[in-house]
Amino acid sequence: MASGDVLSHIGRMILSPDDVRVQREGCAAICSIARDATRLRAVLASDGMATVIAAMRRHPDDVEVQCQGCGALRSLTLDEEGRRRAATATAQVEAAMRQHSADAKVQSNGCGTIQGFAFSEEART
Repeated sequence: MASGDVLSHIGRMILSPDDVRVQREGCAAICSIARDATRLRAVLASDGMATVIAAMRRHPDDVEVQCQGCGALRSLTLDEEGRRRAATATAQVEAAMRQHSADAKVQSNGCGTIQGFAFSEEART
C-alpha cells in the first residue's frame, strides 16, 4: 500500500465520519501500513492518529472499529514519535477495553497499545 493510499483512507475517514464501514476499513488499513517506518511517518504527518481516535469516539459500540482502532494505535507505537502522540489516546484505549471486555482481539490490541506507551522515552522518565 503506497503513501497515497494512506492519505486516501484518512481522507475518506474524515469525509465520512458516520460511515462505520469506512471507519473500520480506514482503521484496519492504518493498522496494517503503519508497520512500515516510512508509511507510519506518513500516517502521523497526515493526522492519522487523531482520525483513528475520532473514529473510536464516534463508534464506541462497534467492536470492529474499536478492535481495528486499537490495532492501528498499537502499530503507531512502533515509532518514538508515534508513542509520544499515542499517549494522548490512553483514555480511548481504556474505554474500548472496558466496553468490549469480552472481545479477545480488542483486549489484545489494547494491551499492545498500552505496552507501546510504556516504551516511550517520556513514560520512562
